[in-house]
Amino acid sequence: MSASETRKIEPPDSEYPRNILQAPVTRQLKLPQLYARGDILPGSEASLAAENVHYSVIGLTGSRTATELQLQRGEAFLHQLILLLQKKYPKVRYALLGGLSIGGDELLRVGLNPDLNTHVVGVPPTAVNARHNDADRPLFDRIEGHLNHVPEGQNSGTSLVSLFPDKTETRTQYHPLERNKIIAWWAGILLVTVANSDRGGTIRTIDFALQAQRKIYAIRGNVRGAITALYTRDVTIVDSPENILADLNS
Repeated sequence: MSASETRKIEPPDSEYPRNILQAPVTRQLKLPQLYARGDILPGSEASLAAENVHYSVIGLTGSRTATELQLQRGEAFLHQLILLLQKKYPKVRYALLGGLSIGGDELLRVGLNPDLNTHVVGVPPTAVNARHNDADRPLFDRIEGHLNHVPEGQNSGTSLVSLFPDKTETRTQYHPLERNKIIAWWAGILLVTVANSDRGGTIRTIDFALQAQRKIYAIRGNVRGAITALYTRDVTIVDSPENILADLNS
């Protein structure tokens, strides 16, 4: 099957995200089917094992109201974080995971930088063959354009993953909190790129990540509007990417 075609993935398929299957909160739940275009991992489980390489998923969540300054700060932070992680852990391949809404989710574009060699997974609020008006269209188009030109049999490097099958009328069936759950449970760690309010989708994604016992970090200077909400949830607010590495090593 080519990267441009949609396929259904469901437990216990080997391609179903392992982080979701192993999250404590999901063990007694009926997990949803996923619909994907492109490879959802940076290589198959078998190929990664053969190379003695692991993969780590960094989830991104951020407010829709992000300012240009916040996006610039977040982009520089995330770029440096990936470089530091790759240097510290050369046997790990990294995947960036996030929604495709406007605002903080737009920082998923950092993973499309070819110099970083990261895998990118976008979770749109629609079927993977249709854009929602709220989607970050340039980013969606870049991922979709890449998927349309991947030679068959080659790892796509990007993917679109949805809760909805093709041709679903998502305007009437859209459940945004379900998408937030998938991102929060799939991520190994969650990075709050921007938080301008103590309520809304970003805070709910944090709550879902806490249910899955994930490590959660937030970029100081980009989360002033949600400090109380973050502190009450024990989110680690960091000044630099080096702070995250130090915490992961502790």
